[in-house]
Amino acid sequence: MTYLELLCLLEERLGRLHIPLRANASTVQELFDGCALHHELMTALARAVYVGNRCHHVKDRITPEKTLQAINPIRAAILDADNTDIDTYCFVEAFVTEVQKGFGQHQTKPRPRLRPAGGQIIAFPRRPAARL
Repeated sequence: MTYLELLCLLEERLGRLHIPLRANASTVQELFDGCALHHELMTALARAVYVGNRCHHVKDRITPEKTLQAINPIRAAILDADNTDIDTYCFVEAFVTEVQKGFGQHQTKPRPRLRPAGGQIIAFPRRPAARL
């Protein structure tokens, strides 16, 4: 997968609001078309992937190992910060998940059962509704 292909995939999966990409970009400076919702975070993640994979062009090939190594320090800093808001947290988690899915490395965990099998339902008596 190339750097540009990854960003196109992320734009498709996360939405143009988060990654406003110019698909016909030929340089890193031309990549973003406007301002993303989390612009500084998005550009930091994109720059980390580019530098971490030692890219010289947007069509250079990238590897999952180097990509995840590059974004993990940013993710860790956001998750450890005391003032991280829920939208930023959700965005960075979705970004990492979609990168893993893009490289075919995402493993879904089985969902835990919310109710034990064979539980008993207890009916509570209701009071008659009050008249107004």
